Amino acid sequence: MASEHEYPVMLRHPSDLEVDRLSSALIESNDWTLLDATKFVRQCGGFLGTFGTEPEALDFASRLSGKGIEVLVRREEDLRDLPAAMELQALEIDEGTGNLLLRSRDASENLPAHALRLLAAARFERFHSEKKEESAGSAAGMAKDAAVLLATGGLSALLPKKGSKKKSTTTLKAEFYYLADLFFLDLGVRYRLNPEGFDYSCLGEEKTLHGLSNFRLLLSRLTELGNVQVNRGARLLVESQPLNLMPYDTEEVYERENLWLYQLIE
Repeated sequence: MASEHEYPVMLRHPSDLEVDRLSSALIESNDWTLLDATKFVRQCGGFLGTFGTEPEALDFASRLSGKGIEVLVRREEDLRDLPAAMELQALEIDEGTGNLLLRSRDASENLPAHALRLLAAARFERFHSEKKEESAGSAAGMAKDAAVLLATGGLSALLPKKGSKKKSTTTLKAEFYYLADLFFLDLGVRYRLNPEGFDYSCLGEEKTLHGLSNFRLLLSRLTELGNVQVNRGARLLVESQPLNLMPYDTEEVYERENLWLYQLIE
């Protein structure tokens, strides 16, 4: 008879989501290859597997525990759902009351700073194509055809011909973008901060002309509120570690880690 429930197995401690250590434990307890284990750890976001029965989940948990990795087994329906994100446009930290004034596109609300329980941030890479067109008589085209000039000894080869088509080239360019999420667990509220459209006036005299510096400084201030847990991306940014260490290949991996950390908050 098929089970009515599914049982996710997740890490108990955020510090255990470390590639080398967790990969070694998975290899020893499940006979995985190094390549498979490393790839899995980079994408798992703290969730190590989902099983159709509780005994299967507990057996897997026991094998990992024998390798020094503590895990939790939960029923799928008992997991907290992540709140939908509201776009955060500005905020103020009221040192006197200990409140956060958050302004979104539609409204403003005043929330106690101690209610902020999880701060997550990440950097992602995205690609876009760029198309360029040039005619045979353009400056770029003439430069490319300089060899023809030398071979023929005349300018006629470089002049645009009637009906000649434009040459087009398409290149793929990469760019990085950042985001952060503020989770207020007890209130079931989540605000998403997009650095490109955010008002950093709350930084006062410390505000700079450099967007990433402002983003780092704001994250640092929020981590000082005392009751907030941070994800790997936020910690890396606050500590000014090399950005190529950012562990998220996709937003899906980032969201999976957020869901896991959201379960660990007590």
